[in-house]
Amino acid sequence: ALLIIGLAWLFIYLSFGKEVVGKNDTIELPSVVGMKSEDAQMMLEELGFKVVIEEKYDASEKGIVINQKPEALMKLKKNSEIKITVSKGPELIEVPDLSGMSLQDAEVELNNLGLNIKVNKDYNDAPADTVISQTPSAHELIEKNATVNVTVSKGPKIEKVKVPDVVGMRYYDAKSVF
Repeated sequence: ALLIIGLAWLFIYLSFGKEVVGKNDTIELPSVVGMKSEDAQMMLEELGFKVVIEEKYDASEKGIVINQKPEALMKLKKNSEIKITVSKGPELIEVPDLSGMSLQDAEVELNNLGLNIKVNKDYNDAPADTVISQTPSAHELIEKNATVNVTVSKGPKIEKVKVPDVVGMRYYDAKSVF
């Protein structure tokens, strides 16, 4: 009796394959981090996974996979959902026009935009601590966390002049000294 059952099972297995007897439908998830998003999506879909794409600003090149969930090397069933995060490239910020602003206002403005500031000081007729120039210039697009160089006024340069001692001199004699 056991021989007949065994032969029947062997016949079914050889005739219809693993589909009838039960198959191993888990797949090891490959790493797609660092790949172009199109290539990663194609690879995962060919393996039988469903792909969900999320985009995020990142320092990486635009279109490159920067993360995946679940992580690589996990064994998953076909049709499992794989979430890949794709870089949108670095976030670009438009540089504001800072000319004429106080240094404190310029610092607040740049910090609110996610930009850094480097301050140089120079003599100028503008009031002290007023922005007189900037690099990059207003309306240029730069990466978030980049640095904007500003030059602020120290105020007008006051030049010291040596004044001769004219105390006790007659007016005309003192005038001739200058």
